[in-house]
Amino acid sequence: MATTLVHADEPTLHHVRYTVGASQLLAEIYHRDMHPVTFADYSHDPYVHSPIVQADVGPGKPWVLETSLTNAEY
Repeated sequence: MATTLVHADEPTLHHVRYTVGASQLLAEIYHRDMHPVTFADYSHDPYVHSPIVQADVGPGKPWVLETSLTNAEY
């Protein structure tokens, strides 16, 4: 009798690109660059999973962040 090992599929990563632009603005931008273990973790304290960055954006200088998330919905 042969034994077959079964493992969970690796989660699919979704490419996410955040782009913020304006004519001139000093922006405080909350973004996600990590995936919380559960939605409950995110819902309980979204700021832990959404770091803030201060960005000086203007014509020709948008703020851009590219990341990969397993769930880009929240």
